[in-house]
Amino acid sequence: MSIFRKIAVVALGLTCGLAFARSSGAGPVANIEKPQLQIGVGSKNGFFFLPTMVAEGLGYYKDEGLSVEIVDLGSGGKALEALVGGSVDMISGAYDHVVQLRAKGVALQGFVLQARLCDYAVGLTKEKAATYKSPQDLRGMKLGISSPGSGSDMFLKLFLAKHGIKASDVPTVAVGLGPTAVAAIRAGQLDGIANNDPVLGILEQAGDIKIIADGRHDEGSKDVYGAAYPCAAMIASEDFIKKNPNTTQAFTNAMVRTLNWMAKAKPEEVIAVMPKQFSQPDPEVTRKILVSLKDTYSADGIFPDNSGDLAYAALGPYVPNLEAAKPDLAKTFTNKFVKAVAPKSN
Repeated sequence: MSIFRKIAVVALGLTCGLAFARSSGAGPVANIEKPQLQIGVGSKNGFFFLPTMVAEGLGYYKDEGLSVEIVDLGSGGKALEALVGGSVDMISGAYDHVVQLRAKGVALQGFVLQARLCDYAVGLTKEKAATYKSPQDLRGMKLGISSPGSGSDMFLKLFLAKHGIKASDVPTVAVGLGPTAVAAIRAGQLDGIANNDPVLGILEQAGDIKIIADGRHDEGSKDVYGAAYPCAAMIASEDFIKKNPNTTQAFTNAMVRTLNWMAKAKPEEVIAVMPKQFSQPDPEVTRKILVSLKDTYSADGIFPDNSGDLAYAALGPYVPNLEAAKPDLAKTFTNKFVKAVAPKSN
């Protein structure tokens, strides 16, 4: 059995006098417009999307009167396509994709921040790491990314730009977010990789790679992005949110409750509520990944006020015509639903 099988692991004003129900003694939100939801994720094995699965394991969706199906779409880019195409209702995905699509006139909105830091990092194979002295040595190396335009791809490009290296000087290959990424490194097909956990954790703990740039911690995030970078988020179209405010609130209640719980939980407790298909882990590999990522997750779901500006600054040099999104940066996220959540014991 492979290690992956083991670890698996707008805002809007409500008219007609409707008010958001809260998740305390009042019970589930009343008049949920769409109790059955399909939530897209880039990978059920990806710790980037972990809160979405943990909420299911804890039973918090059901507590809010929701029946949630989590759909594994293979990559963050494919999940985004599914959301725009209408085949899923919401996604757990990279918030900065919302800013990118605003420039194209696609009105998506983040409504719960799941991760205050990104879990992207760049690692080199042990052979390449042995002679690596500075980022300038990356020229000509072949690095794996999850998919073109993905968060890991953008992280790599930003890291290169910080050191005066053109992205075209470092060829990339799409290897996904799962076993194929690990296999590509171990088969010697790549010189390094930009990816997420568990790929990073598996390779790093086995000694297959050495991390040279790490967004999973405040210092590394500041080095690449200039600050803590709002990353994983619950995202839906503005149209969906407008038509389904009570559904959005119910989902937010469940997710904020999950984030509160995760901020206090021990790794073993998180492992216990991961979905069965990847909750039979190599305990030490999974535990170390969870310890490493604990500070990346938001504890309250609140987007920083400058979230849109941070994403715009990071993406600007690489996304054509991004300036078209600038007038609408404030609309790319909302804290209204999170702020309507009342405290609830876990």
